[in-house]
Amino acid sequence: IHNVIGAVASMRRMIGLSREYARRRVAFGKLLKDHPLHMQTLARMEVQARGAFLLLMEIVRLLGLVETNLASEEDRLLLRLLIPVAKLYTGKQASAVAIEGMESFGGQGYMEDTGLPVLVRDTLVLSIWEGTTNILSLDVLRSLSKSRGQVMAVFFTTAQKKLELASSCAELAPAVKRTRDAVRSLAQFTQEAGARGAVTMELAARDFSYSLARIYTGALLIEHAARPGASPTDVAAARRWCNQELCPVAMESGNSGYQAEEALTNSALVYEGCPASSRL
Repeated sequence: IHNVIGAVASMRRMIGLSREYARRRVAFGKLLKDHPLHMQTLARMEVQARGAFLLLMEIVRLLGLVETNLASEEDRLLLRLLIPVAKLYTGKQASAVAIEGMESFGGQGYMEDTGLPVLVRDTLVLSIWEGTTNILSLDVLRSLSKSRGQVMAVFFTTAQKKLELASSCAELAPAVKRTRDAVRSLAQFTQEAGARGAVTMELAARDFSYSLARIYTGALLIEHAARPGASPTDVAAARRWCNQELCPVAMESGNSGYQAEEALTNSALVYEGCPASSRL
């Protein structure tokens, strides 16, 4: 959870710096903030940060229930699943936002005395310590195995409940539909993958974890945008988040990307023409 806090904080810091720089830097005769393309880039970063923040707050809510002995068994199962999912996904989000943010400063972003390279380096380590992306993806699979699939049942039920809160909001209807479709695709993949063997699930582990993160974050953004007093940008953030591929594991499965022979092809691609031993 500490790692997720660091990821969200680093995104917010980089976006804040990039936003302020856009008010001062002139390019092609006008401020960066007046260039639609530049603001599109910053807006995409903002959507990532908002999604990561809500995922963090959901974990904090569940942890609070556990620590005060108010958590149900479903709450405990959901927390067990979401912790590795959030850590691995927000680490990747923060890395992408940090690199994009550094680029928004042009050459200044590369200068050591601006402090930006330090921020980038501190952010990139978030995907390494306390478990790399692949290690945590395997931990997600372990949570499924140890709970005998119960964590997924809780995940699907909770996500659907959050989507129900926005059922009467016309502005969010496209986002709700896309998220529900993604939930169905993920449920179908989970059911089918169980009969394919361990190799299939290991090959799919990273995409599976990404799918969990994107779907649940989408549900959280939709829930947030459906509340009374939500701003137009809350709705925009939810819709934009849900416009991405929410269930990459189902898409790749449809492309036969997790078949056992693909593991052999992966090794062949990496080591073709490479000597058995090397001095590197």
